[in-house]
Amino acid sequence: MTGLEAKDIVAVSIPFTVGVVVAALLPLRGESFLWPALAASVGMVAMYAALLKKGKGTVAIMCLYFLLGVICSCNGQICGNMHTDSGTVIANEAALGKLLALIERTWPDSPECSGLVKALLTGKKDALEAGTIEAFRKSGASHILALSGLHLGVIYSFLSKGLAVLGNSRIASAFRSLLIVALSAFYVKMTGASPSLVRAFIFICVNEAAGQSPGRKRSRMSAFSTALTVQLALDPGVVESLSFQLSYLAMLGILCLYPRLEQWYPASSRMDLMRKIWKSMALSISCQIFTAPAVWFRFGTFPKCFLLTNLLSLPLTEVLIMASVTTLTLEAMGICPEMMQGLCEMLARALLNCLRTIASL
Repeated sequence: MTGLEAKDIVAVSIPFTVGVVVAALLPLRGESFLWPALAASVGMVAMYAALLKKGKGTVAIMCLYFLLGVICSCNGQICGNMHTDSGTVIANEAALGKLLALIERTWPDSPECSGLVKALLTGKKDALEAGTIEAFRKSGASHILALSGLHLGVIYSFLSKGLAVLGNSRIASAFRSLLIVALSAFYVKMTGASPSLVRAFIFICVNEAAGQSPGRKRSRMSAFSTALTVQLALDPGVVESLSFQLSYLAMLGILCLYPRLEQWYPASSRMDLMRKIWKSMALSISCQIFTAPAVWFRFGTFPKCFLLTNLLSLPLTEVLIMASVTTLTLEAMGICPEMMQGLCEMLARALLNCLRTIASL
């Protein structure tokens, strides 16, 4: 087959995304968008056939996916958002309420810790003091309080390690993948399914599916393109969400820039603390470079201490989330040791003191 391979998701996702973005920028709304889209469809089909005749399959397929992006966005504007079943909403709220109650029961004498754990695991920030939220904002760590791929990624790592006890047989591996995807989907749904969480969930699905295909080469860029295409196809209006934009821009920075920055400090056979620090810095720089234009365009500001903030706060946040999930799991089973509760309180205080110090600089 000449030209673009139909299964090349990396290539077809680009024109599809451009089509969604172009349609979102058009001033047309509602049914006024219908007839231009239909006319474009007829014209594009004719162009597609003409290009195929001339042997230009690559251009033809890219044009087709651009059209699909336009039509997909058009359909979203005409039909609007689908309403969620009321029974599902009630079930989600009930599950979230039980989780919040469990957090309060686990740390009854430490409202600061329970409030922070609530924010990190559920996105509910109402239990945090105004001064705490301001410290997160001034230090450039507001993204830590917004549920994102970071949070789901840590939970995914926790689930993967915790379910490793099931073994490595073919059946056990498949069951583990299904369980991880199901639990991740439940968590995403329960906490509101923000665009960045949905992106991370699609990544998990792609990664687990690839893991069940022995010999298949995994490509992070393919996973990125798949997630982008699927998410836009399901909800084209999400392209206007800042959470969606920052999530994919940060991932693009990690995929495109981070590997190059990481190589500036060569790896060695021995344990090298400075290399670990450099990798963390390179990751933070990569994300910030790609997200900075969108942040500046939307807020007209830029976190000056982002490097110091991420270098200190992200490791603490990841450990706190892991420790909190472990503690809550044990508490739900009725066997939670005070040592785990105290560890979470210590980590919460360390994180808050770190951000307050940076905010005061």
